[in-house]
Amino acid sequence: MIANEADTELVRLRRGMEEWFEARMRVLSVAYRRHVRYVLVAIGLFVAIAMNVDALGVTNSSIVTKRFAQPLPNKPYVRTLT
Repeated sequence: MIANEADTELVRLRRGMEEWFEARMRVLSVAYRRHVRYVLVAIGLFVAIAMNVDALGVTNSSIVTKRFAQPLPNKPYVRTLT
């Protein structure tokens, strides 16, 4: 009788701890994703500014000149030592 009551109490305790842990992990996961998104945007902006990248200019010039749209030659490139 006492053993059965103790067993059910342990089961309820364990279930309650699992539910609490899962709830905390969901909240932490949402916060982590939000903060990581901001950090990655900041890193991307820093790299773009540091390397002086003009993404719109590069895109515009590649569309206008069609330089990147040309097919590659069928002959493989072989570098010779001279």
